[in-house]
Amino acid sequence: MTDGTIRAVPGPPSAAPPPRRRRLLVGILGLMAGTAPLSIDMYIPGLPAMTQDFGVGDVPVQLTLTAFLSGLGVGQLLIGPLSDARGRRTPLLAGTVGYIACSLLCAVAPSVGVLIAARFFQGLLGAAAVVLSRAVLADRFSQQEVPRYFSYLAMVSGVAPVLAPLVGGAIVGSAGWRSVFAVLAGVGAVLFVGILVFVPESLPPERRTPGGIRRSLGAMGRLAVRPSFVRYLAAGTFTACALFAFISGATFVFQEVYGLSPTGYGVMFGTSCLGMVGAGLVFGVLARRFRVDTLLRVGVLVALGGTLLLLACRLSGVDGLAVAWVSFAVFMIGMGTVTPAVVTSLQREGADTAGAASALYGGAQFGIAALATPIVGLLGSGVGALAGVCTAAMALAALSLPARRRS
Repeated sequence: MTDGTIRAVPGPPSAAPPPRRRRLLVGILGLMAGTAPLSIDMYIPGLPAMTQDFGVGDVPVQLTLTAFLSGLGVGQLLIGPLSDARGRRTPLLAGTVGYIACSLLCAVAPSVGVLIAARFFQGLLGAAAVVLSRAVLADRFSQQEVPRYFSYLAMVSGVAPVLAPLVGGAIVGSAGWRSVFAVLAGVGAVLFVGILVFVPESLPPERRTPGGIRRSLGAMGRLAVRPSFVRYLAAGTFTACALFAFISGATFVFQEVYGLSPTGYGVMFGTSCLGMVGAGLVFGVLARRFRVDTLLRVGVLVALGGTLLLLACRLSGVDGLAVAWVSFAVFMIGMGTVTPAVVTSLQREGADTAGAASALYGGAQFGIAALATPIVGLLGSGVGALAGVCTAAMALAALSLPARRRS
């Protein structure tokens, strides 16, 4: 090394489990990755009810989502490097226990201020499952297998946003929004048992970053100035901004502007997310035949097309539930390709420190998403504001993509 720094030796991946254990492992990792969308999408149908319960406007309630996303971003920045130095399993189990406790606190929050604080720590501790799902997968499988398994991970975790609003809408309609957080605590308990039984330590001591957490943080700094990594990171961050702006604003648009019930919104959101799951499956097949960069470009353009459709229809006066639903579905199909393509590219560029690479992506992704959600509320929870913010974010994502590589 010419710069005097010490880097973790990538080495071969940990021994891959036999087929049956492999399926169980990928399933648990999918549930780990699905912790974030479950924690977001299951309670989204209850946002209008929360404004009435606490006697506040839209913005304070949307800040509960901002707080969760902020905690999720900060937590990944801390836990990713920690796991590169100390291993994956201990931070994962500790974070899951903390997530359960914070979910229960959310369920009994007496005010919107307490709920905002509890949501921040729920995201901070729940970040362990999200960031380490990607790191464990990178540890256990070869670079040739990683795109396929990341598409499976995206597919499994993609089921969460399909089911979450349906289940959340039903819970909110029958038992109130507080019950949603009790259910999330139960999901955390199931996840804890699954990790305990099916997710062994994937980063042995000889492959950990020498020098402890300080060296791991240094690895993040080196990745943050690596041009190819930064461009993929920027593309992934802006697409996440568009996704979470859409999610936070859509619940008010579809319920308050178009008159859907919480259950109706859950059906709309869930069926739209089926396109995301399908696109993730197709990505896993196409990644064996086409360059991941090519698939990433296609996904970004499809998602941009969905936001442009909504914006154009709004500006032209051709507006309505059907148009908004189709636009959202097209957008989610594009995101189904973008997400596994970005993660695969970032883990490839940062293969020597998988935890740090995953942490930077998660931190930037959810950090900017935390800024996007209140912006939609401050601009007014209308169709025009939603379409404008999402289109701008997707345009920036398209401009951030790395230049085409010549074979």
